[in-house]
Amino acid sequence: MANIKVRYLTCRHGRPGELPRWFWQPSTALRMEGWAVQRVPDNWASFTDPDALLAAAIARANELNAEMDASRFSAALRETRLEVPLSQRTVGELIAAYRASKKYTALAPATQRGYRQCLDRIEKWAGDAPVRAIDARRVQKLHESFAATPAFANAIVRVLRLLLEFGRRGGWVQHNPATRPDLPGTEPTGLVWPAEAVAHLVATADAMGRQSVGDAVLLNEWLGQREGDILRMPRTVLRGDSLVLRQSKTGAGVALPIGMVPHLAARLAAALARTAEMDPLPSTIIVSEDTNRPYKSDNFRKVFARVRARAAKARPDFEVDHLMPGRDMADPDAFKVMTMDLTFMALRHTAVTRLAEAECDVQLIAAISGHAQATVLSIIERYMVRTTKMARLAFGKRMEAEGIGAPADGGFDIRERPLNGR
Repeated sequence: MANIKVRYLTCRHGRPGELPRWFWQPSTALRMEGWAVQRVPDNWASFTDPDALLAAAIARANELNAEMDASRFSAALRETRLEVPLSQRTVGELIAAYRASKKYTALAPATQRGYRQCLDRIEKWAGDAPVRAIDARRVQKLHESFAATPAFANAIVRVLRLLLEFGRRGGWVQHNPATRPDLPGTEPTGLVWPAEAVAHLVATADAMGRQSVGDAVLLNEWLGQREGDILRMPRTVLRGDSLVLRQSKTGAGVALPIGMVPHLAARLAAALARTAEMDPLPSTIIVSEDTNRPYKSDNFRKVFARVRARAAKARPDFEVDHLMPGRDMADPDAFKVMTMDLTFMALRHTAVTRLAEAECDVQLIAAISGHAQATVLSIIERYMVRTTKMARLAFGKRMEAEGIGAPADGGFDIRERPLNGR
């Protein structure tokens, strides 16, 4: 028999006197793709002449080879993607790549939500535009389009800067046009909770049966942590007389010696005892009275707002010893903090301010807040109010340095003294 050279056609000889058996037998790789071994031709049982059987087997093997080649070629065309250079891809594609990257997925859930809001706005703004089309002028126009909400406008451009930096490092663009967007600063809140306001809101929360809100407020006026970290503090966070936790955003570990402060230690012990009888035992220290489970952030803010509204009815404002930001001396409310303006986030600024009033240096404040020291300086500059207590500390240090004795009663009433001491 002549040597037959047809792809994948093989012969298996039977017993003497029987016709040979012909098979179309693709390679192992092809069989893994789903191409099965077949005996050819399909009507092999009707043949009695070996030459006619061979001719039919060859014809069928060639047909199967043609079918296979056409199918694999079509699949290759479907799977083959002409690579578009990164520089020609769109902002929408860059956003998709960024959200799939570890840069984004490693962020805390709350941070991801904030970034996602900004990324959605960016995609609406320029999702179909090539990344290379974004320049400094367009970045400025994006910012201007949200001028009515300055804080959100700044947030969008900051996220755009992170997005384009991700693109620059990945080869999408050669430079980041949002690196120095020259964002205008928003007005610092300058809002520090007066001690009376803390006590009033805690008492209001307790009277409403919302001890969890009172717990969170009282604790964070000393601890100065992010809302999410306070709400998620596990019961296992206690080590001796300290709360030892790792901040979700910065990853910084802090040990807060709460046992040193009697009223905080008592409040924490009461919170743990109050929730200890719940079944199942809650995993966190702060627990919603509605569900006996940890708060979700949105729910906590709604409950906090209801407590604050009740507190504001009884006490709409509190006198402070410093001029409120954005207020003029002629403003009758220049030295007032409105109860409805109190926010849980401002407790963090309050804690930093109180530590600074106590003459704690940046390193000590960082040990409580968990920030880098440079970030602490930034927070102090942006949020810390220049209170009368801090000014008195400063004058006292200067008087001590210059040898000026303090008055016996601690101060003069300037309004009762003539100028130049006459």
